[in-house]
Amino acid sequence: MLANRIKELRKQLKLSQRELADLLKVSQQTVASWETHQSEPSYDMMLHLATFFGVTLDDLLGRHDNQAPSQPSSSHDLQKFLQDHQGLLTYGGEELTEIEREQLRVAISTIFWKRPLHQ
Repeated sequence: MLANRIKELRKQLKLSQRELADLLKVSQQTVASWETHQSEPSYDMMLHLATFFGVTLDDLLGRHDNQAPSQPSSSHDLQKFLQDHQGLLTYGGEELTEIEREQLRVAISTIFWKRPLHQ
């Protein structure tokens, strides 16, 4: 079931195996082996996958067989999230400064929209 869920969640996000591998910093072959039941991700990687896809670990493992496949658990506007969580964001255990949050916002909008979004 794990293999099917990884593939299903990846496709819901319209990611190729290569794109998912790049985002997770693993090889495309690793993602392919997860999706074809040839290997399973480590426990730490399963936690990372659940967080990445916005699902619970139970959902990633398919422990809700009587439910229809779920979308990621919730949706948040990232720009609003960065604005609303001032002083609450950390990276590697370090709290982000206001300047770092702004740099993050600009980087995300540049990556996804090729131009910074105005607040």
